[in-house]
Amino acid sequence: TVTSVTASPVLITDATAGTGTFTVTVVFSEDMLTDGSADPVLTFDPSVASTLAFSSGSWSDSKTYVATYDVTDAEVDVDSVTIDVTGAKDVNGNAQQDYSPVSEFAIDTVNPTVDSVTTNLSTVTGAYIGSGTFTVTVVFSEDMLTDGTANPTLTFSPAVSALTFSSGSWNSTTNTYTATYDVNDVNLSIANVTIDVEGAKDANGNAQQNYAPQNEFAVNMHKEGTLSIVKTASGTVYHGGTITYSYAVTYSDEKYPNQAFSGATNIVIVDSTAI
Repeated sequence: TVTSVTASPVLITDATAGTGTFTVTVVFSEDMLTDGSADPVLTFDPSVASTLAFSSGSWSDSKTYVATYDVTDAEVDVDSVTIDVTGAKDVNGNAQQDYSPVSEFAIDTVNPTVDSVTTNLSTVTGAYIGSGTFTVTVVFSEDMLTDGTANPTLTFSPAVSALTFSSGSWNSTTNTYTATYDVNDVNLSIANVTIDVEGAKDANGNAQQNYAPQNEFAVNMHKEGTLSIVKTASGTVYHGGTITYSYAVTYSDEKYPNQAFSGATNIVIVDSTAI
């Protein structure tokens, strides 16, 4: 009889891809025929032929058979694969008893994708200067590695000096990452900023697929405001006379509201003087 069937590793991922990287070890209850005339046949269900290709089989001792397989990254996701064992004979030529296959391993070689990238602001302006006022939310196609070892790296193009990364966190469903930024007081205007996303891995360690960055937001930190100038004149207008101009200036924008300036200047009236 078949005493045990052991797959190694029990989860096939991108990291497993290669030559001879997956094995199945079958232990029988007694000494078996090991001359190659009655090696056991191992059958996977589902077949997962796109992922596993038989490489070799050998007996490590008279009761233990080890089958070795090459692994291909075929973008496969199978939660449970059973292994049936048939065709083996003991040393006296007696056929093995029927074996009831059970689940032995799983496959996840599917690479996660970025489903969406969104920002909380379509345009960053001076009104949002402060801590944690700008966020970028990235949604992935599956559960991701959230222990901090593979957080996504977000890259703005062009670079935005008005933004400084503050923190990043995953939501409870582990497929959504939110990066938070401080907005700095700089004089900057950018019509279109793209956000690239890279470096994330799914819960089984498979790296994300390449993401094509899109235009996500704009920056308009110019301190555009309103300007009011009021001037008055006093004095006697004649050649060589002096006119005194008084002025009052009021400037206001979103950061510097109602800034007032005033003063006066004297002008001597001579030929070609413009008043």
